[in-house]
Amino acid sequence: MRPKLLAAVVLTTLLCAVLPALAANAKKEARFEIQLLWGTDLAKSPDTKHKPVEPDVERKLKSLPLKFKNYFLVSKNVVVVTIGQTQKVQVSEKCEVELKNVDNLKFELAFFGKGKQTAKRSQDFPLGEMLIHGGNAPGSNAWLVVVKRIE
Repeated sequence: MRPKLLAAVVLTTLLCAVLPALAANAKKEARFEIQLLWGTDLAKSPDTKHKPVEPDVERKLKSLPLKFKNYFLVSKNVVVVTIGQTQKVQVSEKCEVELKNVDNLKFELAFFGKGKQTAKRSQDFPLGEMLIHGGNAPGSNAWLVVVKRIE
């Protein structure tokens, strides 16, 4: 009789320890900022609506082998993605980003230009991590999409 009682106590203890953790994990969500940037060698953006990029984004851009001297914020969106969910965010008229929360650490990202998928990647995305994706723009400019995990 004691082995059955011991097994029941061990099972109950395990369930009490594991179930709350599983329930908490199921509710977890991740918050991202998706920024559309314009890269240029001009000192000022010709569009007065553009703003300077945030200092942490600027540091990251300056650490990359990009040729532009200045970057300007065109738009910023915040998106919340729970585990197992996919969110598609329209960054501009021609650009969309799709985020899938695989397990709250691993995410799948897809980039769309003019309705067609241009790139897809899967990676771990811890808090504070940034992914920068870019392409050419008219003249000697470029557009960049910054995906930053903020929560």
